[in-house]
Amino acid sequence: MTKKNLVLAFSSFFISRDPDRGRLEEYAICYEQLHRVLPDTFSLIFVDNTIANKRDLAMISQRLYKAVDNTPCLFYDNNIGVSNKGLGELDMLAKAFNRLDLSSYDKISYLTGRRFVTCPYVFYRTENCKKKILVGSQHFVNAQSGQVIPLTPNCFEDMYFSMDYDVMVEYVDYAKKNMNPPPGVGSEQILYSFVNSTKYEYEELKHLGFIRNNWERWGSTPNQYTRDLQNYMVC
Repeated sequence: MTKKNLVLAFSSFFISRDPDRGRLEEYAICYEQLHRVLPDTFSLIFVDNTIANKRDLAMISQRLYKAVDNTPCLFYDNNIGVSNKGLGELDMLAKAFNRLDLSSYDKISYLTGRRFVTCPYVFYRTENCKKKILVGSQHFVNAQSGQVIPLTPNCFEDMYFSMDYDVMVEYVDYAKKNMNPPPGVGSEQILYSFVNSTKYEYEELKHLGFIRNNWERWGSTPNQYTRDLQNYMVC
């Protein structure tokens, strides 16, 4: 029997900079779309670090609750990524491997949940990847202005990447040892360092087909969630 692949979709539903909880609807939109485009050869687990019980969502956002209902979830309330979101996602990755048996899966895909996945391209690339690692080096483009934001040197973009199960186990162990990096070092640098410190060959994703609301960088009101057109990036 052919093993299935797995997508781990990471989220932080509740943050202080979004007191009106507008991001919950955006997560719902992204997760509804993820269900639509995810191939049948993949399983899906939602992981969130700001809520302990999925049922609590039903009283706050029916739309988001319906988007995650009937799908396996790992929810816990301990967000260590308030000032460094990438480290929060790495902690969720480690929690998933610590608390769940994922050994039956062939490839594990890491996905930042609040991204609109326009098509199944990245999943097909994962399925057909002949190397043990599939990792991204994409530029971002502001959808309104057309401004190109190049990737920072010595980084791999980690909105989406995949590894064979055994390699992802190694990456989890590596990440655990690097959870207190110096200022300016985030999950993208940790991923780059791991990939370049191993013997494994990798394939690169030059495009994702994702839409991202980068409200913290481009929003009209600093530190306040918005859906202004100028926020949106494509990659």
